[in-house]
Amino acid sequence: MYRPKATRLILALAVVGTLALVIALNSGLAQSAPTATVVPRASIVQSATAPQATSQYELKLVSTYGWGSLADSVAHMTDWERRHGAGVLGLKVVGLAVGPRGHVYVLDWDYQKIVEFDSDGVYQRIIMGGYGQGPGEFIRPWSLAISPSGLLAVLDAGTRRVSFFDTEEGFQDSFQIDFRAMDVAFALGGVLVTRWYGAAGYSATLFRQDGTILREILPVTEREAEFSAFGEPGIMAPTARGVLFASPVVGRWRGLDDPPSASRGVELFPDTRLLHSELEPSGFESRQVAVGPRGIGVTPVGETVLFYQISPLPDADPEELGEPGHWVARFDREGDYQGSSPLFSDGLFRSRFTLSPHTGNLFAFQLEPYPHVREYELILIGQ
Repeated sequence: MYRPKATRLILALAVVGTLALVIALNSGLAQSAPTATVVPRASIVQSATAPQATSQYELKLVSTYGWGSLADSVAHMTDWERRHGAGVLGLKVVGLAVGPRGHVYVLDWDYQKIVEFDSDGVYQRIIMGGYGQGPGEFIRPWSLAISPSGLLAVLDAGTRRVSFFDTEEGFQDSFQIDFRAMDVAFALGGVLVTRWYGAAGYSATLFRQDGTILREILPVTEREAEFSAFGEPGIMAPTARGVLFASPVVGRWRGLDDPPSASRGVELFPDTRLLHSELEPSGFESRQVAVGPRGIGVTPVGETVLFYQISPLPDADPEELGEPGHWVARFDREGDYQGSSPLFSDGLFRSRFTLSPHTGNLFAFQLEPYPHVREYELILIGQ
């Protein structure tokens, strides 16, 4: 897709800026991990190539969530109207959860709110939110989860806080955390929060809902510590088989109820390495490709699917930044790898992917032609 020169330059600078932010965040972590290796703060991706495509998933649009009919007038709204407007979404959706009744809950970073839609995409309500540090308010909302009973949990990276919301009554309670967190899930009889690697040798801490620490889980391997310096420390998602954890080593995953040493799948990019390099004012020395997980779930036919992104970094000319490519890897019921294929749609995905644990349908946030969430049925073809 053609983009004007200025737009491509802005995109290039955004990628470089994001990588620099990740590096800066990790530089302050303690290096006492017994099983994790902290990557040098100026490390960069050296190489990665797309796999040979096998079968392919076709995306069949089921529903759209967002205020599309007034998209042209959103630019003329006041900030208050955007934050409180029915179904208006900002440019960055960071979390999405599907409740027991099929209702969809969207966590909006830009407008610091949770928006609820019914299973047909019809707007229902805004559940609390707002910018600030008061009860139910957010600074940098980062992740959203829902319990089997319908209780919502929001991880706020800005306040280092996990807040709980009833879908009918709003804010309930919250607790503080003392580490840089990335994801939240209801699992193992408590609230599970993932952390940046290198801090304790584990990638997640299990809490009671009152904030009491129960235990550390998911020991970090050296390879995972290497990859996590450029992305999330793994992704958690509820499925029909319980909560699954996708490792930052793309292709590796496990169930949270598995034995501690268990690992399923296969590493899809074994030749990808991170090298130490000075961060020059002109940009990064590497001109290769970054990879990272974007979602995990179980399809109605029982396959585990892992979504991942291949993001080209700018070459000598930063204006030649390529669009990220999204792929899906398939694993059978025993966890054996069945192949990968590109994931095509009529819009560019801008966030993580969520599979409904109830229907297996795919939910993804898209900016074009306006910010909205789309629900797709995954149809496997080409076998």
